[in-house]
Amino acid sequence: MNEAGTERARDMETAGHAFGTAAQRAVCRTVKAQARAYALRPQALDLLHPGLSAAGPDSLVALCEYLVERERCSPRRWFGFGGEVGLLNARAALLLGRTERLRLARRQEPRIRAGVCRASQANETGTT
Repeated sequence: MNEAGTERARDMETAGHAFGTAAQRAVCRTVKAQARAYALRPQALDLLHPGLSAAGPDSLVALCEYLVERERCSPRRWFGFGGEVGLLNARAALLLGRTERLRLARRQEPRIRAGVCRASQANETGTT
């Protein structure tokens, strides 16, 4: 390859990397926006799977992981024309479930610490 061909190949690689980075940002933005929409209207989760809006965070995460895997394994036709929407919605619901699980864990953490402190104080004083 001559020098112009090498430079052109390098430019193509750089452009491909830039497109990939832009696509990842777009997907992240779409998933976060959809997760926020699901948080505002949890009933919309029932469109992904019946009863999903009533599920707790752990059940939501488990079921959405299954939905993501199912979407990955399903055959695709016409990629770019709506076939990936199910996967994006499942990832958004998964993000919502993980966020809710983290929020609940942070809310319960001070209670757990307070219970441990009370238990250790009771052990030190000899009371139960």
